[in-house]
Order: sequence, then structure tokens, then C-alpha cells
Amino acid sequence: LEAARALAAAAAAHGWAPTRTLEFHGYAAEEVGLRGSAEIAAAYKAKGVDVLAMLNLDLVGYVDGNAGIARDYTDDSLTELMAGVARDVTELEWQDMRCGFACSDHVSWYRQGYATAHPAESGAVSRINPHIHTPRDTIDKLSMTKCAEFARVVVNVIDKLAGGDA
Repeated sequence: LEAARALAAAAAAHGWAPTRTLEFHGYAAEEVGLRGSAEIAAAYKAKGVDVLAMLNLDLVGYVDGNAGIARDYTDDSLTELMAGVARDVTELEWQDMRCGFACSDHVSWYRQGYATAHPAESGAVSRINPHIHTPRDTIDKLSMTKCAEFARVVVNVIDKLAGGDA
């Protein structure tokens, strides 16, 4: 949501306007088989909706660890763009990672033939937030600074893909 807020602020303050339609989605039932994203991605495919890119922001704020760029279930060109931007606009240490399984909602879109990219809070699946999906998965385990770094990456990638001057 911070990326959407930043883009709206750029539009209001500087007249930034994307040359493409932007959509921000939130999905339900990821943990039980990517149901929400799978249904929406399949519906878009069935309707022939042209989607340039699906940028998946899931698991981006855990305070421990570095940052990762998923290299499976992703589009090579879009992932390279995101990795380059991430290294240019943040101080985080970015590492390539592989989920090895359908680890997040980008997989639903990838399976429908859409280009996807997935930055994550850690360079290894084994180092993601160990409290995820437990009662200990609380906001005090997150770094708002790290979340802002991910938002900065996404805003800059969107600017490159959709035009404007964010």
C-alpha cells in the first residue's frame, strides 16, 4: 500500500501519470493453495486481459536478514529489471533466491503465462520470518524502514514500466 500511496502523492504533487493502468491487489487463501490469486489470474487469462507485469510483495519486512529476488516462477527480464533497480535505489544486500515451491501469489500469475517478479525479505526461504502464520507474527517483528525500501523498489519499477516521473 505504501507504493500506491507514493505514486498517488507523486501524481498530486508533480503531475505524474502512468501510461498504463495500474492495479493493486490483495489476495486471500494463499496459505491453502493460492486460491485467491489463482482465481483472479485465471479469470484475467480467460478474458484475455493484457497484464504487462505482476509485482508480488509478500514477506518484505522481517527485521532479520537481507533481501532476496526470487528466481523461480518469475520472468527473467522483469526479475532482472527489479534486481537492478533494487540494487540501485536501496542499501539492502540483495541475493538471488529460489522458493522451490509455489511460495506466493506470483506463482498463480506465472502459471497463467504472465510476467512476474517477487522480491522477498530474505535471500533464502529458510531465513524468512520464523513467526509467520503464528500468534507471534506481530508488527514488532517488522522493520518499517525495510518495508519502505521495498516500496521504493516497486515505485521505481512501476515508473520504468508505466512511464512518468515518480
